[in-house]
Amino acid sequence: MENEHYIQIAQAIIQPVCLLGDDGEIVYANEAACGLFQRDLADFRLLRLHDVVKAGEGSSIEQCLASWAGSSNPQTTMLELCLVGGGSRQCKFCGSMLRSRTGKKSALILLQCGDEAGGQCYLAMLNEKIASLVEENSSLRKAELTQENSRKSLERAQRIAHVGSWEWDLGDNTVAMSEESRNIFWGKDNQTYPITVESLVDRIHPAYQQSFKKSMDRVFVAPGESYDLEYRVVRPDGDGRVVVAQGEVVRDEEGRPVRLIGIVQDITERKSMEEAMARIQDTLERAQAIAHVGSWDWDIAGGALYWTDEIYRIFGLTPQQFGATYESFLEYIHGDDRASVIDAVNRTVADKNVPYNIVHRVVRPDGTERIVNERGNVYRDELGQPIRMIGTVQDITEKKLADDEIRKLNEELELRVEERTAELQLLNKNLQQSLEALKRTQDQLVQSEKMAALGGLVAGIAHEINTPVGVGVTAVSHLELKLEDYAKRYDAGTLTRDDFERLILSAKETSKIVHHNLRRAANLISSFKQVAVDQTSNETREFNLVLYLQEVVQSLSPKLKSGGHQVSIDGPEGIVMSTSPGALSQVFTNLIVNSIVHGFDRRKNGNISIAASLESGEKVRIDYSDDGNGIAQRHVARIFEPFFTTARSKGGTGLGMHIVFNLVTQTLGGTIQCSSAEGAGVKFRIELPLRCGTEAVRQGLKSA
Repeated sequence: MENEHYIQIAQAIIQPVCLLGDDGEIVYANEAACGLFQRDLADFRLLRLHDVVKAGEGSSIEQCLASWAGSSNPQTTMLELCLVGGGSRQCKFCGSMLRSRTGKKSALILLQCGDEAGGQCYLAMLNEKIASLVEENSSLRKAELTQENSRKSLERAQRIAHVGSWEWDLGDNTVAMSEESRNIFWGKDNQTYPITVESLVDRIHPAYQQSFKKSMDRVFVAPGESYDLEYRVVRPDGDGRVVVAQGEVVRDEEGRPVRLIGIVQDITERKSMEEAMARIQDTLERAQAIAHVGSWDWDIAGGALYWTDEIYRIFGLTPQQFGATYESFLEYIHGDDRASVIDAVNRTVADKNVPYNIVHRVVRPDGTERIVNERGNVYRDELGQPIRMIGTVQDITEKKLADDEIRKLNEELELRVEERTAELQLLNKNLQQSLEALKRTQDQLVQSEKMAALGGLVAGIAHEINTPVGVGVTAVSHLELKLEDYAKRYDAGTLTRDDFERLILSAKETSKIVHHNLRRAANLISSFKQVAVDQTSNETREFNLVLYLQEVVQSLSPKLKSGGHQVSIDGPEGIVMSTSPGALSQVFTNLIVNSIVHGFDRRKNGNISIAASLESGEKVRIDYSDDGNGIAQRHVARIFEPFFTTARSKGGTGLGMHIVFNLVTQTLGGTIQCSSAEGAGVKFRIELPLRCGTEAVRQGLKSA
């Protein structure tokens, strides 16, 4: 009797509900439970709970039954259902022993619901409802009180589970709704709104009103037809709720509809969660498709294998083509790789410390091959026995092919590099030999330039010395003739006192002429000797800068006089330098000769200015300038380059200024800058240290 009441109530509950006997047999399952188990109601006959739960959880089922039978308070647990179509599903169960107020035991009730509170409410509702039904001999007052208590319990359960009931009396067109139903449609402040069919329909979102009306029309016309709708409700405050409505038409004995009864459940939160889960699932599937990574779940004990869609795409299969077992998976592994895959799986299952990570080939049904990388972990029970293996499959075909291509290119590149390196080494060797030959040629040209400058200096000095020496020789010859004449007179006895006095006067004048010219020649020879020695020597010594520049200019006096050119030297005479005078001599010799040859270019009366001054930091600055032709602006930047000359047709080698640059920067340890404009003369600014170490000078001369 009580089971019939249980069944009546279970039929009206939207959540999956099962009634169990004492030994776990399934006495009844409502429509939601049939859908959950993927079985018809007739299929539950002769079935126990053990038959629909995953194999290997028998001990867990016995514990659950004992827990449920031992307490009237709902107890929850997680069990994995075996689905008829294959695979499994984790479900949350809530159950307890139902007892009536008479103390008679009834069947166990088993519920699968979204939360524990909902399960408790349904159980409380069933307990209260049954208690009211089994009190057959109670008084009317007691029955009314029990009915009221049952109504309150039912409303409480509806409120917690967000499930409301309603009834439309077609005779007087009135609508009766439970408190939770009014809350769903109008919110907490629902007492101020009239409850009519029209006001009820007005709360339905306009987008769903048409389908709602069609469903109502259908259930009124077709006997035995029920409705099951999902639509949106818009409360007066604008809050939108998603609801599920179920119900059917009650007809009289002649089949005419008299009432429409049903329930409505607020599934807004559940719908949001489902949509969020759907978005997460969609995102995961899209991410797996982009990365060509799929996930799998293998029930080691039961043998079932679950694949995500991406793995089906990788293997070129559809769910209908795949047996969803480990053995079916092995059929699509390349024959040469199958043994290694089986060995890798066995080692991972046998030893928890061995990870599953293997690369192998997959053969699709159309014969094409893909290369995949599989990874996985084994999950074990309390005893350490393997029960489940979860992992991923990544299609790395393109990556593998790209890696092979890169490796091949790297090998080819290494070979090309080796060949190119050998060629470069040979070219470098030849270039080194060419540079050494060029260096020897340059050294020879520099030495030739130095010797040419020295030769020009010797020729000029020789010409300059000829004049005083010639005057001296003439004066001495004249004196000799005079002496011979006066000696003859003396022998003849005709020499007079006046003659003797004239001889003495002539001798004095001749001696003065000879002495003056010999001293002049000696000064020239001395200057030439010092400058010539400096230009051919690498020695460092102390010298007075201004006086030494005057000696250099004096050694060039023949060249200067021939063109009527003037050189002015300005600066304090106390500047004493300790460096290589030969290098300094060669620098200013080249500068002066360049001014005469190129700057003045057959022009007479050119002017050259040399100004020396002390700078801070033990430095001296020498400014050299002339008023010659100047240098074109485009050539100034290249003036110190080796072999650069604009007068090659006139015999210029282009080494003079290069030698000057090397002597200043390397031998003397200073700097030189040139500024000029065509037709405006040339200016050089030279900055030198007052003291340049012997080793630095030696290295500089070696470089030059």
